[in-house]
Amino acid sequence: MALWISRSLQNLLTEAGPEGRAEALTELRTAIAGREVALPATLAPADAEIARIAALFVDDLTELHLLQLRSVDRPDATRLATTTAGHALRSTQLRHADRMRRRAAGVLCAEPPDVTEATHVRYLTTATGMLAFGDYYELIALIVTFPFDDLDDPRALRGARDMAMASQATAATRMLFEVDLTAPALDVAYQSMWVRMMADAREEELLPCIHRWRRWAGLGS
Repeated sequence: MALWISRSLQNLLTEAGPEGRAEALTELRTAIAGREVALPATLAPADAEIARIAALFVDDLTELHLLQLRSVDRPDATRLATTTAGHALRSTQLRHADRMRRRAAGVLCAEPPDVTEATHVRYLTTATGMLAFGDYYELIALIVTFPFDDLDDPRALRGARDMAMASQATAATRMLFEVDLTAPALDVAYQSMWVRMMADAREEELLPCIHRWRRWAGLGS
């Protein structure tokens, strides 16, 4: 991996191992094969490729986020993980979250050698965004399907705050993809700062939050 990488992304690659990284790269190449999007003609080839990947990711996420939005309005009998339908709903969404994280690993493995610093940062930004999408998607799924005891359950207030945070962060990350990665508008320094900020927030706040909800949901940590 050229130049620098955040701790979160390095951990992602380390945990995947050689086989996991190879599978993630193959899965990524299969997902984008033969698909084209409209991009600025001024982009260099390496930048155009990561911009194409980012644009396709945003397109693929649309249906998954609609699934999650609609799940909020389901009645308890088909939403809560204590029911057959709710358990299946949560399992489906957790698989989608894992796939988003694999996409992040695939992006890192797809980066060509000897790219410029600016192009490298675009790969890091795309991977960081996909990792965040996966984390936030899982967090929302765990909360939406969680069987709270009643309205006075202290976890319900915590869930409302955590889900609001995850929803807002998801929207902000999607905006970054749309206004910058697919049509460059922000400089390398800003993107580098964002990657580092997201890595720190993930390690210090987001992962402990996800682990807490996994534990409450009986899924371990």
